[in-house]
Amino acid sequence: MIKIIRIRNSIVTYLKYVIIFGCVMFVCCAVTRDARFPGGEKALERYLIMNMQWQNEHLTYEGSVFVTFEVNEGGAVYNTKIIKGLCKSCDYEAIRLVSTMPNWLPAMKNGQPIKSKVAISVRFSL
Repeated sequence: MIKIIRIRNSIVTYLKYVIIFGCVMFVCCAVTRDARFPGGEKALERYLIMNMQWQNEHLTYEGSVFVTFEVNEGGAVYNTKIIKGLCKSCDYEAIRLVSTMPNWLPAMKNGQPIKSKVAISVRFSL
């Protein structure tokens, strides 16, 4: 589901989110093309599943960790932060997964790559 919501009159005018098999991805900015993971949403889902190095016997809670990060004009991911954590081991693994992601396709505005903020949800279950 893609929904665009007006949040305020400023440089960041729209909040767009996409729900991807247990992951919620937010993109802020009025842009002609949002930043996206190479290969699209299914590839992001596959990346998270295939690269998770977390063991469920360490889990005492079940849920999602919400992580924000920025994608620069070259597609590099930086400035990774937890906006809603779950437990220390889950938070650490979510940060590790995002920090080691390959470069994204940057957001575009008027045909030029621009910096953008993205938030994703990484799901942990027993």
